[in-house]
Amino acid sequence: MTFTFAPFAACWRFAKALRLIFALAITHWCGTAESVFAQLTLIGPVTRAVYQRNEVDLASIPITGSYTGLATSIEARATDAGGAPITPWHVIDGSPRGDFAGRLSLPAGGWYQIQVRALNGATEIASQDIDKVGVGDVFITAGQSNAANHGVPRQTANDRVSALMSIPAPQWQHANDPQPLASGSDGSPWPPFGNVLVAQNDMPVGIISVGSGGTALRTWLPGETLYNRLRDALQLTGPNGVRAILWHQGESDALENTSTSTYASRLNTIIEQSRIDAGWNVPWGVAIASYHDASTAAQQAAVVAGQRMVIDDDPLVFEGPNTDNFHNIGYLWDNVHFNNVGLQAHGQMWAAAVTSFFAPVPEPTSGLLLFIGTACVCIAIRRRIGRT
Repeated sequence: MTFTFAPFAACWRFAKALRLIFALAITHWCGTAESVFAQLTLIGPVTRAVYQRNEVDLASIPITGSYTGLATSIEARATDAGGAPITPWHVIDGSPRGDFAGRLSLPAGGWYQIQVRALNGATEIASQDIDKVGVGDVFITAGQSNAANHGVPRQTANDRVSALMSIPAPQWQHANDPQPLASGSDGSPWPPFGNVLVAQNDMPVGIISVGSGGTALRTWLPGETLYNRLRDALQLTGPNGVRAILWHQGESDALENTSTSTYASRLNTIIEQSRIDAGWNVPWGVAIASYHDASTAAQQAAVVAGQRMVIDDDPLVFEGPNTDNFHNIGYLWDNVHFNNVGLQAHGQMWAAAVTSFFAPVPEPTSGLLLFIGTACVCIAIRRRIGRT
């Protein structure tokens, strides 16, 4: 009888094959399990958030969140509403440790969808998308009732106008009235204002409305509760995070017989402190607003003179709407607050004031004299500059 090792060799090859299959299965299961059990949660940006564009029409969007699983990098990109990429995938965190933070640069426009994914090597293990994130212009609006929700009726905003609804954890909503952070429950000028700018600039607008009805200027001074609302909004948006603060207030000061010098001094104090707290020179728009049916023409004139003093003395303060004649042209629903026509006009006037102030303007002409032989040639040189 001849003894052979062939059966044993066949068994050994079969066992080896089983081990290989088992190893591949384990590897596949581990990879699948990593994807199944991995999870990515975005903290920001949030839906309907609007970020202020810079002087070259870009914004750096902060992206933060957390994940579970074994991620080696976090990437993000933006697409348009139809899904076409606006940016390629960018690594926003190359060494995540459970939490991640990074930035994505986007051009003015939107709405965008922000897509964020966690990778293990080249394999995506988790992802999350956020719809309706925009880059455009953001405004803080403040003052008393005609800067808040005390007009009639409520106004409707274009889909690309958002309103901040919470501080310090920012959440945004469609900016239909009433504006969520301001007093009152009726209409405001801010949806019509935003609608004009969206149509004009083709980019989203963000409104942070912190106005409060019936408030005198003294109640907005630093240290008062109302000033804190303004400060918190500025600090939430960060350096260069808004286009401007839009201020409509003065009716209550006419009633209180506030003098010109007192009004100007108090408003300058508020503006100066707001810039300290913001960490940058925030532009302000100041409306000409003083009319109340219970105040006198002289009391109103003193307030207006104080407002104009502030406007004239600060190059970063521009004149907003003059609404002191609204009672003469049928723009009030009662004796102080604006009706539908008044709210529409007020918003459109604010849009015109903002557009005028921030539009590029020609620098004064300077001359260059060239002497060619005995001839003197004067060449006018013009540059265009813009307020940023």
